[in-house]
Amino acid sequence: SEHSVKTNAELVTAAIPGKGLRETLSEDAQLPFTFRHPESFEPADGVDCRSFSVPFTAWSTSPTAGFEYDDTTRTYAKSQYGGPHIDGTTGEPIRVTNVLVLFTTIYPLDNFGHVAARLTEGGEGYYLSGGKLQEIRWDKAGIYDPLVYTTKDGEVLTLNAGKTYVCILTSEMKGNVLFE
Repeated sequence: SEHSVKTNAELVTAAIPGKGLRETLSEDAQLPFTFRHPESFEPADGVDCRSFSVPFTAWSTSPTAGFEYDDTTRTYAKSQYGGPHIDGTTGEPIRVTNVLVLFTTIYPLDNFGHVAARLTEGGEGYYLSGGKLQEIRWDKAGIYDPLVYTTKDGEVLTLNAGKTYVCILTSEMKGNVLFE
């Protein structure tokens, strides 16, 4: 079944003690994102994208998640199932600075609707920020390696500082993504 997992730094930190997990990054840890300085905001290098919607399921072509750009806040307000996606803590719509859309192979694991996403083969995707949409590539060398995001030319993708929402979609859904 479709699912979403949400947490925050406080909950993650509270879950670590007593589980034998380290609480600091290893010296050779690679960070999952490259962010520019907060005062150096730059829109994605691509086409205009004020509105973006993605269908998360192959059996429904109606978009189930949307993002509307707001020039004032330089963020995308997220919607789901035709209405705003509300933050349960603040009561406000969820707003993100960056949206990453990754296309890959998604396949069923069992007869209960559980699925798995193949994240070690790399693929195409989109980066949305600043009212623009840019085509990107993503890769992951192995199961324990971080995702690496690059431009179509192979340069490291630098994101704007802020919240980032990552959508992982089956490659077959690429034609059902809508943006304007």
